[in-house]
Amino acid sequence: MNVRFYCLFIRGKRMELLQLRYFVEIAKHESMKEASKRLFVSQPSLSQSVRRLEKELNTELFRHEGRNIRLTEQGRSFFLRAERALRELDQGFGEMDGSALQGHVTIGTYMPVRPITECLKEFAGAYPCVTFSIIMVSSGLSGFDPKTLDALLYYEQSNHLDFHEHVQVGETERRWVLPAGHALQGRSPLSIKDMENEEFVSMIWGGGQEEELFQNYRHAGISPRIRYRTNSFRIKQELMEAGMAVGSSNDLLIQNSRNQCVTVRQEGDPERLFLGWRAEAYLSSAAMAFSKFCRDWFQTPGHQYP
Repeated sequence: MNVRFYCLFIRGKRMELLQLRYFVEIAKHESMKEASKRLFVSQPSLSQSVRRLEKELNTELFRHEGRNIRLTEQGRSFFLRAERALRELDQGFGEMDGSALQGHVTIGTYMPVRPITECLKEFAGAYPCVTFSIIMVSSGLSGFDPKTLDALLYYEQSNHLDFHEHVQVGETERRWVLPAGHALQGRSPLSIKDMENEEFVSMIWGGGQEEELFQNYRHAGISPRIRYRTNSFRIKQELMEAGMAVGSSNDLLIQNSRNQCVTVRQEGDPERLFLGWRAEAYLSSAAMAFSKFCRDWFQTPGHQYP
């Protein structure tokens, strides 16, 4: 391992880069054994390095649960910052060597990634040393820190993480999902009023937010009959396919259906899709390059989904 800046001095604290690299690898897996295999370093050496780092920081980074280890709250907070700092340093090393842009971009998404796959392909061709993590966040945010995201792929009404800088990446038509043989399946489009007496299954988004549809119900003075709530689209799909409830969806998601139900177009405009970013001050060089590339790409005619 080539470590040219052997130590960092932060507020008078001397931290070796190897200590930080060891800590980050252990924290990623919450496993000394797994980190030892990946780093080719003995477990006792890793344990000693963590103890020195904890002493330097004057805080406990891990807690032991039987044979397992878990990050403490302070450890998780430090991990997020240490990981980002190491990425920036590695990228800086690459730039000093005159090599291509390096780094990592983390994208959260509320939907399938089809609207951005062509853009991702072209970016990967232009910047082959940049890697990605793509995280589904529509199943709630329990144990998830949105500060780890550089970008967010979201529906117009589901940006509950406040990613204000954005570009539209496309749109998808809204649809009602009905059990096969439902009395309303021959009519199109259907309004909220048409669905007033139906029993629904609804999605719960991150932060406890529910689907925009039911906000629209209340604006229309109608109290929706929601029998089932879930934070999983797969569970919602299974309940609809079993004929247990109707639901609201869109063409993008319906492509994943097993076609055991019927769909009818909803009255109203299509649903717009966006890719947003955190404030630029929090983005790495790789994330900023990706942000600029996407803005230019999706503003080119013919590039938006579908």
